[in-house]
Amino acid sequence: MKNCTPFEKQLTAHIHGELNERDLQALEAHLESCEACRAELDAQRATLDLLGEVLEVAPAPEQLSPWWDPARRAPTHRPTLSDWWHSPRLRAVLLGGATFCVLFFVSLSIVVFPSQKDEYENVEVDFEAPLPVERPTMKLRKPKVKVKKNARPKPTTRIVTKVNRASMPDIQLPEMSGTSDGLAGGYVMSSPSQRTVVLGCSQPIAEFNTEQYSRIVDNAFKAVLENPLSTFSIDVDRAAYANVRRFLNDNMLPPPDAVRIEEMVNYFDYDYPQPQGSDPFAVSMEVSHCPWNSGHRLALIGLQGLEIETAELPPNNLVFLLDVSGSMGSPDKLPLLQSAMRLLVENLRTEDRVSIVVYAGAAGLVLEPTSDKAKILQAINRLNAGGSTAGGAGIELAYRTAKKSFIKEGNNRVILATDGDFNVGVSSDGALVRLIEEKRETGIFLTVLGFGTGNYKDSKMEQLADKGNGNYAYIDDILEAKKVLVTE
Repeated sequence: MKNCTPFEKQLTAHIHGELNERDLQALEAHLESCEACRAELDAQRATLDLLGEVLEVAPAPEQLSPWWDPARRAPTHRPTLSDWWHSPRLRAVLLGGATFCVLFFVSLSIVVFPSQKDEYENVEVDFEAPLPVERPTMKLRKPKVKVKKNARPKPTTRIVTKVNRASMPDIQLPEMSGTSDGLAGGYVMSSPSQRTVVLGCSQPIAEFNTEQYSRIVDNAFKAVLENPLSTFSIDVDRAAYANVRRFLNDNMLPPPDAVRIEEMVNYFDYDYPQPQGSDPFAVSMEVSHCPWNSGHRLALIGLQGLEIETAELPPNNLVFLLDVSGSMGSPDKLPLLQSAMRLLVENLRTEDRVSIVVYAGAAGLVLEPTSDKAKILQAINRLNAGGSTAGGAGIELAYRTAKKSFIKEGNNRVILATDGDFNVGVSSDGALVRLIEEKRETGIFLTVLGFGTGNYKDSKMEQLADKGNGNYAYIDDILEAKKVLVTE
């Protein structure tokens, strides 16, 4: 057996009494439980006893050779390296060789080197200067390039490193406010707790921001005599207000394209009257003087939908599509999202179902549709950020999950929580919009929740919410999370 192998090697030592106390105790304990080892030990003892009897009976040799007799053999000593080194003969040889080498090199420098020096000094070398080389000439023409008056030079590549201001107490870094370069996707802003220092430059610069916003095009004025019909669309998004508030709290001006007036107005509750009878909504209208142009009038048209008590709401089939990629690792992203979801779980009813789909480099279902709050909270607490962002694959899986647990005449909704920084698979705005337009035909709505700063893709998420028959909100703190996921 495998357990007997180490003990079989100790049997002979045990017979001769060569084991230490610890090994002896371990062997005796093993022999008590192993019959095979006890038999082997008895066999070895019997063999040794038999050999002892044979040696006692055998006659001693009459004459032994002196070479084989240990008592008569003269002691021998093999010389070691230390004996050789301390030998007077070896030291004399080494000293003589060293003296010879020194004398040889001294005589060589006295006799040979001066003769070579005199020989080199008497040699005359004729030097001829090289002739000039004729090279072809070219006529250079000044290129004609049209330069725009407002053109700006392209930025040069710089090596940057992040330096924590707290670790540099002796260096005063100037405060820098955000500035826009006129493009929706290029916005530079600074954070009061962190700066970016360019190696080789004397002044620090603000950290570059990759947030993206769609350009806002103002509607042109039209003559009423020529265009008497006016139309307007209903917008229920409110993300712009919270996003602009985030910039102002950081002592920065928001990009112009981040300020959507309709969403700023939608953020507040105006206490409009409730619809009467079977009307789905009520209309309130006001006309007043225009504050910035006395020659114009300003019209306000407010719509109020029917408010329903929570107990009377239809059952919810909610599929949370959560971005757990590496870009969601900061505290204002995935950790804030987890806190927001815990608030929502506290207000779930028994007829509501919740499932969770996550996506990073790939998409996966981490929670099957369930009404068990303990399982939902356990799945939320296990979420971690890491990897790339395959948003398209996550959307596909989320809609399949919502369709699988579809509730007829219920609120079937996919809730996408992300910073919008998709970079794997279907990631372009056009491809994602077409995917959402295809999925909205299933009767499943889409809610988009935006998180984070620095790489926030507002333009992408606004389009997804509009094309998915849903709404769009930005969550910058826990109070906003409670407002969006619990109160509303």
